[in-house]
Amino acid sequence: QLCDEWTCWSHELPGGHVASVVRGPVGAAQDEEGAFRATFGHPALPADELAARLAARPPPFVAVTVRDLVPEHRRADYDASAAPEGAPWTPPPPAAQRGEPG
Repeated sequence: QLCDEWTCWSHELPGGHVASVVRGPVGAAQDEEGAFRATFGHPALPADELAARLAARPPPFVAVTVRDLVPEHRRADYDASAAPEGAPWTPPPPAAQRGEPG
């Protein structure tokens, strides 16, 4: 059964990978412990705003590394743990320099 409260967009990534972004009513989010829902800026959207957001194209997909997701103040710890034993870790170049969409 089709549901018009959800949209799905797929983004082609380098290496033959695909990322999908799914949008739907925030009230439908499954979160048993409530930690994810606690991050919502708006726990519910009016029907007209939800419809407008579902109809809009999502912003461009930006591929990031795991390191990009680590808070700046913890990156030295991450770098130390990600490097092969005894070798200094060198971060990869930004996506634009790797020829990936950014």
